[in-house]
Amino acid sequence: MPVQEAWGLSMSHHSISWSSRQLDIVMWLARGLSNTEIAAQMGLQPSTVRSHLRKISRENGVSTRAGIVGYACRRNLLTSIECGGRSRKPLTGRQEQVLEAISIGLTNKEIGRKIYLAPDTVKCHTRRLCKALGVTTRAQAVAVAYNLGLLQVDRAEESSPEN
Repeated sequence: MPVQEAWGLSMSHHSISWSSRQLDIVMWLARGLSNTEIAAQMGLQPSTVRSHLRKISRENGVSTRAGIVGYACRRNLLTSIECGGRSRKPLTGRQEQVLEAISIGLTNKEIGRKIYLAPDTVKCHTRRLCKALGVTTRAQAVAVAYNLGLLQVDRAEESSPEN
């Protein structure tokens, strides 16, 4: 079952028409860089990075930076990138649940509503799973989780005729 359907969300099969600049921005995002750091790496203004991320979000139905990275990973756009992280410590079942929800772009409040936790408890699980994965951002946690096989590319999404 696709990750989004498992969380009760409708599937969106948008065709990927990202520019090479947008792919580069998402790659840096997956490595845990801020908009300002991405802009410095690419010789852009931070506002240009924000504009590209807003466009990607709008066109692909994701609302968070981690959701953008998850979307790209599920479509094999970020395969085998070096996104940091150390050898991982085991995650608890709840941390895995939170990580999966982060990967589809849910906010702490939305995750809390889905799995009956307070947003502050979701934040606590997020901090702990980031520490266990050796990362500093939610987007980087998603990229590392896909690289480590903690999150799986859904074959149904991969074979969609629109992808």
